[in-house]
Amino acid sequence: MRRRDASAVRRISDPELAQEAFREQLASPAGTEARRYLDKRGVSPEVSAQFGLGYAERSGRALLRLLEKHGFTAEQLENSGLLAGAKTAAFTTASATG
Repeated sequence: MRRRDASAVRRISDPELAQEAFREQLASPAGTEARRYLDKRGVSPEVSAQFGLGYAERSGRALLRLLEKHGFTAEQLENSGLLAGAKTAAFTTASATG
C-alpha cells in the first residue's frame, strides 16, 4: 500500500488550481458547447467570470497539464490518491510527449 504524499494532496486539492484549469477550458475551443449552453441560459461572459464558472472536459487531461505546469510529478499525483491510475498514466504519456 502506498503512502499518501500529504503535502502534494494539500497542494493538488487547492481549489484555485482546479478553477484555473476549468476557466481556461471554458475559454478554449473545447469549451465551445459549454459557452453556447451558458449563453442560451442567459449567462453572460461577465457573470461567468464573476462566479468563476468553468468547464471540465471528460478526459481530465487539461487539469493534469495544469498540475504538471505547477510542478507536480506523476508520482505525486498517483500518491495523492486523488487521481485514478488511468488518468495518471495519461499524465505520464502527455508529459513524455510534451
